[in-house]
Amino acid sequence: MKHLDQPTDLANGSRKVCLAIGMFDGVHLGHQQVLRQAIEDSHQHEALSIAVTFDRHPATVIAPDRAPALLQTRAQRLRAIESLGLDAALVIRFDEAFCRKPGETFIRELANGFGAIHSVCVGAQFAFGHRRDGNVELLRALGQALGFRVHGLQAVALDGPPVSSTRLRAHRPRAALDLPSRLVRVALPRAALDLGAGRRAPFARHAREVRAQLAPPVWVAAAAFRAEARA
Repeated sequence: MKHLDQPTDLANGSRKVCLAIGMFDGVHLGHQQVLRQAIEDSHQHEALSIAVTFDRHPATVIAPDRAPALLQTRAQRLRAIESLGLDAALVIRFDEAFCRKPGETFIRELANGFGAIHSVCVGAQFAFGHRRDGNVELLRALGQALGFRVHGLQAVALDGPPVSSTRLRAHRPRAALDLPSRLVRVALPRAALDLGAGRRAPFARHAREVRAQLAPPVWVAAAAFRAEARA
């Protein structure tokens, strides 16, 4: 998977792109649905699948006192995205200047930078832009103007409530292991947490190295995955 700092880094020529946009913290089943839609579109239309994500959680800039603990470091998140099979990931610096950018400007800049967008995939409740002035409705209007399709995908439900990063964060280290592991079953294997090839460090030491950046659920889910893999 190619890592991009700006859309023009892709150098895709006339080839269209299929975008999946989001923070994707935890790369849980709901995120995977959005990312896989971009992959499916790219395969059907000979395009490139691109994850568009951010270098930090938007709340760290917008409301630092309410910013959640992350489920993954940025490197882990990108490895989890890569494990799904996307062609590239654009990591946008979310700073004060970006925070003030209107949603329409953000999408038009992506379209100009990538040259030609075939589709944009997001969650149905996705909001973006200054003061969250952008949503799926705006995306569809821009899609009509700029020539791309929009997939606003409903949340994935598991055991009742929708799967979400917030739901994952609600589980504490001593909680039952089964639920968090199922919320992220596909995207929390080795590629996500370096639990094997690449790094040989024991799980406990790896957890200590990143615990300041991660919320507890990811340790729980990782431990569950190791147990399942050894069974």
